[in-house]
This record gives sequence, C-alpha cells and structure tokens, in this order.
Amino acid sequence: MPEKTAVKRISRPNPRDPAAELKRFIGICADARKQFDPENIKANVGTALGQFIEGMDEDSKKLVTDVAGMFRRPK
Repeated sequence: MPEKTAVKRISRPNPRDPAAELKRFIGICADARKQFDPENIKANVGTALGQFIEGMDEDSKKLVTDVAGMFRRPK
C-alpha cells in the first residue's frame, strides 16, 4: 500500500479580491523565507550528517573525525 503524503492545497486566484491575493503571495514568501533560513539549513544538514556518520563502523568514524579535524584547525 503506498505511503500517504501530505499535499498542500493551493487556493485558486480570486480576481475580485486583490487583497486576498496579496495575503496569499505574502504567505508563500514567508514559507520560502522560513525554509531557507540559515539556522534551519544548518540544523537539517547537521542532522543528516549525524545520521550518516552514525551508520558507519568505528574505523570509518575515526577517519572522518581525523579528516574533519584537519579542516577545523586554525592556521
């Protein structure tokens, strides 16, 4: 059975109510701003990277830690 996914319903434009269209446009822009917030992106990337590294064996984790340490060291 296919997995159910959330579908965001988009209302049809109403040419008789320009204020409603402006509100709709502002809402779309606000959603995009929230999705591209740098803190939100950092959190999502950090979570994905953490899950990726947790799936590795111990030797691989140590290698990744050593390589990451080389890039973090101050010059």
